[in-house]
Amino acid sequence: MSSNSVTFPIGTESDLTPLFAYQPTGVPLWDGIGHTINQTLLRDLFYGAWAQAWLKKSKPTPKPTDQYQVTITSPNADHDVTAYATQIPAFIAAVSTGIGIYNTNKSKLPSTGVSFLPPFGLSMLNTGSIQLLHYPPSETLNYMDYLYSPTNRRWENLLGYNAYPGAQNSLVETIVDVIPIAAAGGTDGSKALIPVQDAFVPYVQEMLNVYLRRSPGGTATQPVVAYGGPVMSFLEDNFKQSNLRPLSLISLQLLTGGPATPVLCANHPSEFLYYKSSQEKEFTEILVQDLTAAGWQTKMSQNPDADPKQTLQDVSTYWGQNPNLVDQIFAEQVAEFEG
Repeated sequence: MSSNSVTFPIGTESDLTPLFAYQPTGVPLWDGIGHTINQTLLRDLFYGAWAQAWLKKSKPTPKPTDQYQVTITSPNADHDVTAYATQIPAFIAAVSTGIGIYNTNKSKLPSTGVSFLPPFGLSMLNTGSIQLLHYPPSETLNYMDYLYSPTNRRWENLLGYNAYPGAQNSLVETIVDVIPIAAAGGTDGSKALIPVQDAFVPYVQEMLNVYLRRSPGGTATQPVVAYGGPVMSFLEDNFKQSNLRPLSLISLQLLTGGPATPVLCANHPSEFLYYKSSQEKEFTEILVQDLTAAGWQTKMSQNPDADPKQTLQDVSTYWGQNPNLVDQIFAEQVAEFEG
């Protein structure tokens, strides 16, 4: 039964404390949990909805088995929030899988500068597409916001150039990192994570199942965009793929018991940030690929039952036939992101 209010258990204090260790020092566990869920409500576009976490204590004496509860309520009677009672515990279970893998492999990582970090606060019930990325940047922890980075801001630009409504950006910005470990950006962070680059496959599969669902027509799931060379290598090594490159389009069985998922490979959104005027032709090609990938994501997220191959062809044709528009966008991108 649909309802604009729901209450459900999510685990004991000992279960949850290690999973939410990324929250700022001094913030009580229930406030940290509530903060992440409230970010999710906002990014699912449930405006005005609110979440509160609290410990339901046994009487007369609290017990270690006492469960934290979450209550979510929306002032909008048309908001059905009941599915969070299933999806948030599934998210927590996936995070638990991830931290178990992290603890097993911790000795392979640097002793400082890295930390386990799940994708908190992102769209969950209304997710239109998933962004498969390498790892989260350390500055995510500074702002307690998983989407606060130049990577996400630039991709939002590209979505806008493809006429995607900016008010709905968060619906296509649900991120699953193939390595859920916060590290420094650039080559230093990538090198530090090489020893665990394929360790998190079970976590990735479980986390994708939190967000993926059947399309309205039942022919597919929401689309996935896989960004950057390390993610393409991850798919090659663990999902029986080969020769992946930007704009490679593949189909993967990611949703357990469900239809296949269309996956488009793309450049990492930050690659363009390394633009140099001496390489303008190369970076123009990168921009066209980026615009095409963002256009495909836009159209497939709005109609997941569409033909992914034909959609890619249509978007590629559009950007290939509009060089003057590409040149204009190129200049705008350089002005906004260079340096």
